[in-house]
Amino acid sequence: MYLDTGDHVTARGSYDGMTLWVDKLKIGKRDDGEIEVEGRIQSLLADGFVITIQDACDFIVLIDENTEIDGALMIGDFVEVEGMLTEDTAILAFEVEIDDDDDDDDNDDD
Repeated sequence: MYLDTGDHVTARGSYDGMTLWVDKLKIGKRDDGEIEVEGRIQSLLADGFVITIQDACDFIVLIDENTEIDGALMIGDFVEVEGMLTEDTAILAFEVEIDDDDDDDDNDDD
């Protein structure tokens, strides 16, 4: 596997607040700025929520009328979010899926 400048990659791993430790890496086409994250909802906002990833990093997730959500979001829910990074590093969610657990079972449609 060779990487070149400008290649699009998808990385999966754990984030410690400073470094993403990659367990799985895919090279392939993906729209610039798209992101997928998993974590626990820490607080609800008027236009979204705050998610904590790996107990190390918080992201603001914004939802709008185009966001697909598979249920009622509650503090403490473990969720998977697909979206786009905004200029201020929030995530504008395309889809939010509530996960029954956070076992990282890899049974997703990467």
